[in-house]
Parts: sequence; structure tokens; C-alpha cells
Amino acid sequence: MSTASQIEVDAYDAACSAVIAQCGGDPRGAVKALLCANELLEADLEKALRAASAGYRRRGSVKRCQEGAIG
Repeated sequence: MSTASQIEVDAYDAACSAVIAQCGGDPRGAVKALLCANELLEADLEKALRAASAGYRRRGSVKRCQEGAIG
């Protein structure tokens, strides 16, 4: 594993440990908290996408498609 990859893994491990600690050591509670946070982020993203103009969204989708992403 490259050094950059190891640093990334270490950062994720530290973040996981922090979330579990914030949930009183309960891994299931940590998963629930992360799922809730993800739902809030998805709602914010949906709100931002609705607020963006149709032309901007189309242009963004074309750019992503040209870069090889599905959009």
C-alpha cells in the first residue's frame, strides 16, 4: 500500500473511532448517526439541485459525461 493510501486509511480509521467514541462506544449507534448525517446531506444536495438553474444542471451533466462519469 502506498504512503498516500495508508494516510487515507489512517484518517478513516481515526474518523471511525471518533464517531464510535461520540456514540458512547456503541458501533451500532455510530452507524445510525452516520446514516442520519448522510440523509441530511442528501436532503441538502437535493435542495441545492432544485435551486440550480436547468441550464447549469445540463451543462454540469454534459461535463461529467465528457469526463467519463455517468450523469
